[in-house]
Amino acid sequence: MTFYLTANLFPFTFTRMMGIGAVHPVIKQLNTMGVGVQDNGELCLQTAQCKSKCCHRDSGVSLARCAPRAAEYQKCSPLHLTGVYYFCQCESGLTCDVDRTIVGTVTNTDFGFCKDPNDVAI
Repeated sequence: MTFYLTANLFPFTFTRMMGIGAVHPVIKQLNTMGVGVQDNGELCLQTAQCKSKCCHRDSGVSLARCAPRAAEYQKCSPLHLTGVYYFCQCESGLTCDVDRTIVGTVTNTDFGFCKDPNDVAI
């Protein structure tokens, strides 16, 4: 049994397709996306779909879009299993300096800042 998101009176209602109604345009786009092909600003379901390797959302109810990775001193998220981030992972060569906790890992709220691992603290 397959469920689709339909564009009817309430656009975010799950209904079983019986040849009636249309598939919501957002879901239609998400269903056709491949791996590593989405440009920044395009909709995504997980990081693997983005050329930048970051699928980012502003809040728990916003649509996720591909975004650039975080630069040095910008806020970042460590690697998560969900593949969708509130803050992108760091650019190549940088590390996300974060104090990981079990709660933060489960709720995707453990954030840090990108830093160069070769920088020496004085």
